[in-house]
Amino acid sequence: PPLPEVKRVQILNACGVKNIAERVSDKITSHNPTDFYYFDVVDKANFPDFNVEESFVAYALNEQQAAAADLAHLLGLPKSRIVQQDFGENFMELDLEVIVGLDHQVFLRKE
Repeated sequence: PPLPEVKRVQILNACGVKNIAERVSDKITSHNPTDFYYFDVVDKANFPDFNVEESFVAYALNEQQAAAADLAHLLGLPKSRIVQQDFGENFMELDLEVIVGLDHQVFLRKE
């Protein structure tokens, strides 16, 4: 079988809970690889705002949409939480971002 495609992921804390990015990273790592992708968490940082209500997965390029859907499914997020947005300069060559909102306990509890 073909090897899973590696996707570079950044996790952004948008809820202000200490170590939440590490918990999300652990969940991703424990489910790697999926049938098609290996999600490589290359960065964990704070989102500019800690009041984001709903967590979501973002992708910049159309060809990353399927990987974003796979990552959202892995995290237990519905398809409605997948969004396309500009990653700007993207010097880290990110494929996907996970923005962890105030609802994090809902999908992190599903273990």
